[in-house]
Amino acid sequence: MKPGKNNNRLEKLSKESGAAHKQQMKCRYNLEHGIYKYEGGKGASIDDAIIIKGVSNERDGIFLEHEYIANLFPKKGIDWKRGGQDLIYAGDKRYDRIQIKLLGGKTRELFFDITGFYGMLDANLSKKLKDILKA
Repeated sequence: MKPGKNNNRLEKLSKESGAAHKQQMKCRYNLEHGIYKYEGGKGASIDDAIIIKGVSNERDGIFLEHEYIANLFPKKGIDWKRGGQDLIYAGDKRYDRIQIKLLGGKTRELFFDITGFYGMLDANLSKKLKDILKA
């Protein structure tokens, strides 16, 4: 591989991780300023699902699911690790069921009502897909 190609790949990765960081900071800002809100229950079941309000795309919704879990269980990799994840259809609602494997072998499930943002791409990704489909 030519040296220039490797540098281009690293530069591209750096730009992509910078964009992801900006997206995360935007999500945290919106959460802290009440634009995004956690509502509903504590996530123990579908009937008690956590609802993320104000989110208009899947990327932010998924990030906020992870953020919720990280606040509930701060020491990932030490006290817990992520298990499986399922998409559940219940009538006109959509839910994520996320398994958390706790230290000592117990498993906990958290349910998120994702109906408000399920299937919604963010504007930048939608534009990229449209450009690809045009080509």
